[in-house]
Amino acid sequence: MARILVADDEVAVRFALVELLEAQGHDVLSVGQGQEALDQLPGDFDLLITDLAMPILDGGRLLDIVAARWPHLPVIIVTGAGAAGGRAGTVIAKPFGPEELTAAVAAALAAAPPLQPVPAG
Repeated sequence: MARILVADDEVAVRFALVELLEAQGHDVLSVGQGQEALDQLPGDFDLLITDLAMPILDGGRLLDIVAARWPHLPVIIVTGAGAAGGRAGTVIAKPFGPEELTAAVAAALAAAPPLQPVPAG
């Protein structure tokens, strides 16, 4: 299955995401801050799932950096903060159900082009 990076400062949400995704056979790494997620990239991740409101480096800034450095990395935004402000990726409002997340993950992975890093420079 896929390798997924989850970034959310809410422990209960991270736990639920990891449990659901691992039960589906995915390899999941979870972190509690946007900076921690950025520190894990570049990695061989197939998908990023992130919250918007996080300490240190918020999800909005994380998404800006990911879009610039890894534009082919699919993103799912899970947020209780309302609108995602026109960000690229699928947006799921908290609280969400397992079926909604499962469908979004399947769609994001199916639509993703092969990963190609942006050359440094």
